[in-house]
This record gives sequence, C-alpha cells and structure tokens, in this order.
Amino acid sequence: MVVTAAHCVTLATSRRKIPANNMQLRLGRFNLMNNEEEYAEELDVIETILHEGYRPTTFENDIAILRVEIPIIFNDYIQPVCLWKRDDGVVLPWFYNQPGTVVGWGLSEDNMIGTTLNEARMPVVDSWTCLASDRAFFGKFLQSKAFCAGYKNGNCGRNNHMQELDENRKPILNQYPWMAILANPTTTEYVPCNGVLLNRNYVLAGNCWQITAGEEVIVTLGDYDTSRTKDCIDEDRSCVPAVQTVSVSQIIRKDDLALVRLAVPADIGGRENIEAICLPVTPEQRDRLYNRYIMTGWKESGTDSTFLQRALLDVVHTKQCWAEYQESYHEFRGSDQMDSRIICARNLNNRSRSPQCNDYQPGSAIQAIDQKSDRYLLYGLQVGIGYCEVPEQYKAI
Repeated sequence: MVVTAAHCVTLATSRRKIPANNMQLRLGRFNLMNNEEEYAEELDVIETILHEGYRPTTFENDIAILRVEIPIIFNDYIQPVCLWKRDDGVVLPWFYNQPGTVVGWGLSEDNMIGTTLNEARMPVVDSWTCLASDRAFFGKFLQSKAFCAGYKNGNCGRNNHMQELDENRKPILNQYPWMAILANPTTTEYVPCNGVLLNRNYVLAGNCWQITAGEEVIVTLGDYDTSRTKDCIDEDRSCVPAVQTVSVSQIIRKDDLALVRLAVPADIGGRENIEAICLPVTPEQRDRLYNRYIMTGWKESGTDSTFLQRALLDVVHTKQCWAEYQESYHEFRGSDQMDSRIICARNLNNRSRSPQCNDYQPGSAIQAIDQKSDRYLLYGLQVGIGYCEVPEQYKAI
C-alpha cells in the first residue's frame, strides 16, 4: 500500500475518485525525465481508499491509500517510510521549532516544475504562530489533525538597505521592483496606469479610465525609465535585466481597483528587477496607522514622467480631506466624510510643481516599511488625479 493526499486522487471538478485503472504508481524514481533509471518500478493501482472524513473544501483529513496489484519488492532505492505511532507518549508540541524534511516533486522557487526529487528542511511551527502569520488563510485549513511547518523568509517587499537609511537617500532604480505599468500596446507616449505586482499571477492596479472593457492590455514589469530599452547606472554602466512584458487574461474591477491576471507568470526570482510587494496580513499590520507613506509611481506628464518616481507623503485627516474636496469640483471617492477605506495624502516637501502633489497616474502605490520584518507593505493605490489642487486619494488595501 502507498499513502498519498486525497486531493491527488480525486477530480477537481466533481471531487469523485479518479478511476484506479487511470493511475500508475512509479517507485524508485529520481529524475522524471530519465525513463531509463535502472531501479525504477511501475505498478498498477487496483483500489483507492479515501479517508471517510475527507473534506475537499478545507482539505481536512486529506489522505488516501492506494492498493497495488502485486507486492512491492524493497531494495536500496525503494524503502517503506516509518509512521508516527501516536500511542508512544510522544506529542506534537515536543517537535515545535524542530527541523523536519519535506521531500517530493513540484514547483521550485523559480516557478519551474522540477524534474528531480527535491528536499527542503523546515521547522515545525505551533498553531498560534501559524494562525498569527495569516489567520484568514490558515484559519480555513488548520484543523486539529494538521500542523504547520516552514519559514517566513519569502522575498516579497524586500528592503535592500539598512532600516535606518532615510528613504530619500535610497536609489529608486531596483528599489521598488513590484511597480508595474498597464497600457494598451498602441500607447507609448506616457504611462496610462500604474499597478503593483502581488504575486506571480496577479497585479493590482487602479481602475483607469484609459483601460476600457474589451481593450487589449499589456503589463510591463521591472521597468524604471520607460523611454529606454534597458535601465543602467550611468556611473559604472551596470544594467538591470530587461523588462518583462505580459499580456492580460482577465481583469476584475471593484471599488476603483482592478485585479489583473497575467497570461504568463511574472519572472519572480529570475530577474532582480521583478519582485512582489508584501500585503499587510496580520491584524497588527492591517490596523497600524502611519503619518507618512512612501509613494511610488509614474506621472501623467512632464519631462520626468518616463522615470519611476518616489515621494514621501504626509497623511491628511479624512475630515480635512473631505472639506477640501467639498470646496473644489473634484470627486471625493469615499461614500461619506469618514470613509475608512480612503487614505488622503499630499507631498508637502516637493516644491517642483506644487506643495501638494505631482499629478501621478492612478494606481500609484503608497507603502510603508514594517519594522519587524523589514519589508515594504502595500497600504493603498491612488484613485483619480487631484491635479495639485486637493490631496490625492488612495484606496486602502
């Protein structure tokens, strides 16, 4: 018999068991591309037994047993695994923070399907720590018979400099590799819409009026100067990798934002100028209020509109922001003057055009560095343009 995951032997749509005669068991394999491995064995499956408590929606009791047609013969390359007896007095808390080993085939950190058997060492994590890292996700899947393991060392939102370094002293090139450009392929004279890379498959953007329903949209990742084919540091002529241009397969619009699905996964890990930003997932991160945010994005116009820009924005109280919009002809995006999903901010220190703003395009991002993780967290995307007359509005994430 062989133990496996129940979701591996059931159909995703109907959730019925895959017929046993449609499955084959391969033992003693290492490189899946090498069909000539000397000690590999192939056996037919005659029965699939699912755990009676298996729940596909929550992956509870996600376990199954496969019965094979003939006995499995052990050798140096095919061996049985030991099972935890659970009646020997050893309890799970004894293993918290202890390293374990995960072995199998699957996607690598470069989002490539590995052909050779992989091994990863990671610590067992207690349930409270696991839930605190992302309650919304793990709360759905963490049951009494399951436990967590792993590190919190993802590469999203990395700060490449010391925390003590003033943000304005950091180079902009390659510092914010999650910034994205959305445009029609025929639009080349300016950046119509900014966005932020969330993961390999999705970009979050402003719901730009230039991007209409049914219009072809492309996303450019890893760019800095849109007027150049490759961004370089003039002093030593070192250049960052080329940008990645991806078409869009789906756009979901809601609340002045657009969730954009990429037709081809972003090359995270493959290029230093393409990374995802972190989201505030813990209650502490989501509820934290900042007096100042780091804004990044491309401008609507101007001699420097081809360059990715950065500005430090001071938060304007929502009530004051509402009052300023009431005195102008601009639309306030909040449903009322105390809408908690709108963050108002302006750049008080930049006098290049106005003390208030620099007409950045919708989708420009405001972020802050989380002191504990030393990572950039996304807190809002710009909606509309204030044109240097009123504070800019950002839809809170």
